[in-house]
Amino acid sequence: MLSFLNKPFARSQTTSQNPLVTDNGATLTEFFMPEHPHDAFCVKQTFFKDKYLKMKAAGDEAVITPPYHWHLNQIEYFEIEKGSLILTVDGKDTVASSQDGMLTIQPGEYHTFHFNPESTEDLVVKIWAEPEDGATEQFFRNLFSYLDDCKKNKTAPNVFQLLLFLHSAETYLVLPKLPKFIGKFVSRHILGFVGGKIIGEKLLGFRENYPEYTTPN
Repeated sequence: MLSFLNKPFARSQTTSQNPLVTDNGATLTEFFMPEHPHDAFCVKQTFFKDKYLKMKAAGDEAVITPPYHWHLNQIEYFEIEKGSLILTVDGKDTVASSQDGMLTIQPGEYHTFHFNPESTEDLVVKIWAEPEDGATEQFFRNLFSYLDDCKKNKTAPNVFQLLLFLHSAETYLVLPKLPKFIGKFVSRHILGFVGGKIIGEKLLGFRENYPEYTTPN
């Protein structure tokens, strides 16, 4: 209905890229077949220290650094293979490395992570999740490719497109100033469904999946 507000956007052809290189080579995401039958995805992400810190010093953040968010049903697992990261869970920061083994995020827990600026080496982290409902390889390919194209085109990401991507993965933004039960309701039903599905998809014509980025499941 309001698709004329969805401005034309130059999209890179990234469907067959594996690994998916982002941030002008400062980060990449490698996709693997899930190791367990009920896993939704399996990725290995790399932050190249020198390039990342140079980008960060210029006021930019990696497209693969997740916003503060929560998952409706998925349990997410992290296993650091090299370097260290700062993991934030329900407002608490923890520096984690390969010595910490597997880290687990339960459904509904607020969380994010980012490269530890005090690390002396690149960060390599393996991430996977279960069950299959929620984030998938298709979600990550669309989200990361879109955000990287925004950088290349020097265009701000459209918030309704981002909300639609997140809603498609049953993943929702944290609203930290609200009590948790109210914040979750607003982020899921107002931001996710109304903002993403109704405004983003139905009115503005955005998609959950773009053929330039990945083929449908």
